[in-house]
Amino acid sequence: MKDFIVESGIPQFRIRVSESDESPVYYYYTQDMLQRDLELDDTEENLKEARQIRTNDSVMVVHTGDLIVNSITGDAAIVQPVHNGFMLTKNFYRIVPNSNLDSAYLLYLLNEDHMIEKEMRRKSNGINSHLISVRELENLRLPKLPSLEEQKIIGDLYLNLKKLTRLKKKNSERKEKVVLAQLKKLYD
Repeated sequence: MKDFIVESGIPQFRIRVSESDESPVYYYYTQDMLQRDLELDDTEENLKEARQIRTNDSVMVVHTGDLIVNSITGDAAIVQPVHNGFMLTKNFYRIVPNSNLDSAYLLYLLNEDHMIEKEMRRKSNGINSHLISVRELENLRLPKLPSLEEQKIIGDLYLNLKKLTRLKKKNSERKEKVVLAQLKKLYD
């Protein structure tokens, strides 16, 4: 039994644009959004400049809690509520773990496990822009899995670490702004 299945996003060139105002509008899920999801950044997305498409075609959309992998960078994240319903293109894969594998733990493995990273690098044959295939993801050899309870603990710790890192960075940026504003007042 496989540990997970891989679903590929839709090639953009296959999606037909609709001119009808009745057709649904989808925002494209992007690398920036994946990065925000990895950092558990749940602030509202500024969609003014986000790519979108109006179509009647059947498209794959992401849902809160989906595990998504970028097929070019190998970066992975769990979709946050702010990106629920965004369209998944060919640049991304949705990973659906079986019942014996926790999504957050698998996220940790995909992003941090050195053996998986080594295996992905080996498959790229030294090519920097290697596109990760569905088959390569499906054939990844995961380390021996701990109990589901231990996976949940490790996965939760990993997600909390990512959130804490983002909050510390945000706090540092705010402190920097305050200091720079104070310095500016001195010389104005």
